[in-house]
Amino acid sequence: IDLHTGLGRWADFQLLVESDVNENQRDWLWQFGKAKVLELAGCEPAFENKKIYQASGSFGHWCDYLYRQELGIKNPLFAVLEFGTYSPLQMLKVLRRENQAQHWLGQAGKELDNKGKASKQREKRRLLEAFCPKSPEWRKTCCASGLDFIQKAQNLLEEGSA
Repeated sequence: IDLHTGLGRWADFQLLVESDVNENQRDWLWQFGKAKVLELAGCEPAFENKKIYQASGSFGHWCDYLYRQELGIKNPLFAVLEFGTYSPLQMLKVLRRENQAQHWLGQAGKELDNKGKASKQREKRRLLEAFCPKSPEWRKTCCASGLDFIQKAQNLLEEGSA
């Protein structure tokens, strides 16, 4: 399980499945709530067409290769526990502005003046806020539900229901 932030409703989580799953794995995942489980595009269909974007070069693809090819594990299951922050439009805006500041301020060998440095730092702070909001309520909710999820997953694995 990889932990991420940025996609979804504020302080709520989704479980994004990055690998093909068998029926037992699907049933195990659904114990966390069918509405919470989404599948990345490019996987074999297992979740009634609940698909989101296609990820490339993700940690899940690497883990899948490692477990199958190098360790000989036949059915690895990799998922991302994704906690929502701001709206998709806000996230795109922050990402675009930080990218613009990073790649265009101080180009052509010019040294950044104080105004340029301040602008770059401001966009970096906005990016940090976008992915890790300062809101105590957001942090408390995400930490609590993340720990609950991990505990439930561990209990289910110990029970042998995976």
